[in-house]
Amino acid sequence: MILIVGAGLAGLSTAYHLSGVPYRLYEREAEVGGLCRSYKKDGFTFDYTGHLLHFRQAEIKALVEKLLAGKLQKHARQSFIYSHRTYTEYPFQVNTFGLPPEVVRE
Repeated sequence: MILIVGAGLAGLSTAYHLSGVPYRLYEREAEVGGLCRSYKKDGFTFDYTGHLLHFRQAEIKALVEKLLAGKLQKHARQSFIYSHRTYTEYPFQVNTFGLPPEVVRE
């Protein structure tokens, strides 16, 4: 018998992949999801944290899309860093055009 402590993404993923292996999954909260949960109060929905998944493997992305059955919302990252009176696209290290030469050298 395998013991899984926590029903966040890691615990749920472990249980999913233990197909045919006996396990027990323990979670102290009333719901599963760990920090990837939301709650409603006074008509508003609040997230415990940002629900962002960065997929590097096509198999994992396909599994999440299958399990969430159309509830996955795709978001193209567009991040900037404000430094030296200009916005530089993320990642900072490869987008230094427009910054003062001494900053680029640094």
